[in-house]
Amino acid sequence: MDAQLNQQCATLRAMSSAEAAQWLLREYPAASPASAVALQLIPHRSWQRSEQRLLAEHYLTLSFASARPYQAFCSIMPTRVLADWVAQRLPQSPRDRSLLAYLLLPTLKQNTRTERDAEAMERLAQALRDKAESDPEHTADE
Repeated sequence: MDAQLNQQCATLRAMSSAEAAQWLLREYPAASPASAVALQLIPHRSWQRSEQRLLAEHYLTLSFASARPYQAFCSIMPTRVLADWVAQRLPQSPRDRSLLAYLLLPTLKQNTRTERDAEAMERLAQALRDKAESDPEHTADE
């Protein structure tokens, strides 16, 4: 990690969880190319549950080309919480859901520590399968 990121990590750790979350949202909005910096900073402090959800709501609304954003959130949220959170917010696009499954499910599996984590991951996988089966393209192919 470079000196600037180290300094920003120290700045975040000196703030309350709520202040740090607001600072990240202000400095690194999700739509900005610099939002990748936020995903590097997020794992370097402890977050209250409300800020975990706020940050997830802000940064995980996009489709990603790598698992890195999901890995960042797996490091700060219990696997079951992240899996259940995502299951309630599945993308509408079949392509985005397919990419989500490809990137997120292995990350969740790698971070599964308890039976409750495994159950939540399976609920998410089932929700993705159910949604795929209800897609018009899916029924047209059969």
